[in-house]
Amino acid sequence: MHAFGTPSRVQLLYTLLRGDATVEALADMTGLSPTVASQQLRVLRLQSLVSSRRHGRHVHYSLADEHVTALLRAVRAHADHRLGRSTAEATS
Repeated sequence: MHAFGTPSRVQLLYTLLRGDATVEALADMTGLSPTVASQQLRVLRLQSLVSSRRHGRHVHYSLADEHVTALLRAVRAHADHRLGRSTAEATS
C-alpha cells in the first residue's frame, strides 16, 4: 500500500494511535517539520487512513476508523512477536 511507503507516514499513523492531534502537535511528537507532517497527512487522508476536522484555525487529524486502528495494532503485534517481545514490553 502506497500510504505505508515512507517511514514518516508510518510514524504519523502510530502517533495517531494515541489520539487525535493537530499538525503542529504531530510534528512535535514525531520530529518532523510541520510542512512535511502536513504533506504526509494529506497523502494519508487521500488514502482514507486518517480523517481531519477543522477547529478554528487548526486542523485535527485522527485515524479514520476502527479498521485502521486494528490494522496498526495487528502490525505492531506481529512485529513484536517476530522480535520476541511481549505487547506489554512494546508499549512501555
